Amino acid sequence: MFLGLIVVADIVYSMNFNDGDIDRYYVPALVATAPMIGVAVAMIGGAAARAAAQTSRRFAGIAGRRRLASTAALVTLTLALALPLVTLVVNYQPADQSDNRVADQWVSSVYAELPQRAVLISWWSYSTPLWYHRWVLGERPDVTIIDERNILDDGYVTIDGAIRRFLGKRPVYVVPPDWNRDRIVATFSTEWVETRPLFSSLLHIREQPPS
Repeated sequence: MFLGLIVVADIVYSMNFNDGDIDRYYVPALVATAPMIGVAVAMIGGAAARAAAQTSRRFAGIAGRRRLASTAALVTLTLALALPLVTLVVNYQPADQSDNRVADQWVSSVYAELPQRAVLISWWSYSTPLWYHRWVLGERPDVTIIDERNILDDGYVTIDGAIRRFLGKRPVYVVPPDWNRDRIVATFSTEWVETRPLFSSLLHIREQPPS
C-alpha cells in the first residue's frame, strides 16, 4: 500500500510539474515499483511450482514432483529476468553517458572567464556541475556560487538582492534563468560573456552603465 501511494503521488506530481526534462522525476515511481514487481514474480513462481506439483501427482513420486515444481519456478523466474536483461543489453549503448563531458566543458569555459573572487549567481541545471567542480574537485575556491533556490535561504530574498549585495564589491556574473533574463537585462547594466556553444552564456553585471 505504501509503495503504491509513492507511485501514485510521484506520477500526479510529475504530471503537474512544468519542466523540460521530466523523465528523472519518475525515478521514485520506478524505485517503488521494483520491489512490487519482485514480490509479484515470486508469487507467480510459487503458484507455478504448486501447480506443477499438483498436476504431476498422477504420474510422479514425491521426489519427481519436487523436481518439477523447482523447474517450473526456475522457468518462471528466468522468463521474468529475461525482459530487464534484454532491455539492458539493447539499450545500454544508446543510453551510455559515461563519456559525456559537456557539463565539464561548460564549467571550464565559465571558469576561464571569471576573474578572481567573482560571485556567480546560477540556477539548478547549471549550479549542479558548478558545485561538483567546486566542492568535489576543489576548483576555484575563490568563486562564490549562489543558487537561485538558495537566495531566499541565504537572506538575499531575490536575484536582484543578491546582485546588489555584491555589486561594486566583487565581480558579479549571472547564469540567467529564462524567466528572469529580460528583467535582469532591463534592470542592470550588463554584457554577455560567451561560454560553451549551446549552453547558457554568462551575464556580467557592470558596476557602471557603459559610456
